[in-house]
Amino acid sequence: MKKLNISGTVLLILGVLAIVIKGFTPEYLDSNNILHEYFFLVPLGFSFIFVALCIFLSSMVIFCIKKLQN
Repeated sequence: MKKLNISGTVLLILGVLAIVIKGFTPEYLDSNNILHEYFFLVPLGFSFIFVALCIFLSSMVIFCIKKLQN
């Protein structure tokens, strides 16, 4: 149970951090008019957040099932 919560928290922090880093990185056009940006951080961040929410939800379901069994 504790490992699920720790891994969910770590993934949530990584997801938020990836989105914040994307917001602070500069986007620019080079001399050949090619856009340079770190767009991969957006789906990566949202994926981390989604997996963290799934982990928290499964942890809550496991907790409720254990409480109902007692």
